[in-house]
Amino acid sequence: MPSSDATPRGAIQRLGGGLELALACDFGVARTWARLGLPEVGIGRLPGAGGTQRLTRLAGPSVATRLILGAELIDGGEAERLGIVQWAKAGDAEAMAMALALAQRLAARPAPAYGAAKRCIAAARGDDRFAVERREIRAPLHTSEAAEHLARFVAKDR
Repeated sequence: MPSSDATPRGAIQRLGGGLELALACDFGVARTWARLGLPEVGIGRLPGAGGTQRLTRLAGPSVATRLILGAELIDGGEAERLGIVQWAKAGDAEAMAMALALAQRLAARPAPAYGAAKRCIAAARGDDRFAVERREIRAPLHTSEAAEHLARFVAKDR
C-alpha cells in the first residue's frame, strides 16, 4: 500500500459497504492509488452486505482472512494483484476510459448468452453445475440476436 504521501488528496476509498457493492459487480476497475478494504472488524463489527462471502469467493479464503480479520486497507494495485479487481489504472482518465470501453464492449454482447454464462459461472461450485450448463446452453441458441452475432463471426473468418 502506498504511503499517505503517495496517495492523492481526496483519494477514492471503497471501504466497508462501498467495497461490498463493488464486489457484487462482474468486473472491477480501480485507480492504482484508491484505497480498498473491509475495516469493520477493526471497529468491532462485521462486513454485513455480503463482503465476507464475496471477497472469499473472489480472492480466496487466505486473502479474505488477511483483509477482513486484519481490517487491512490496500491500494488498487494490490487489489489487482490479489484478484479483487481485474484492472488498476494510474490516472483518473485512464481508469474512466478503461471502464467505459469495457462497458461498451459488454453492452454489445447478446444479452441471453451473457445472462446464461453468468448463471453457469455462479453455479460452477455447486453440485448441479453441469445440469445448469446443459440447461443454459440451449437458452440463447435460437434467438435472432444469436443468429446475427454468429453470422458476423463467420463472415469475419472468411
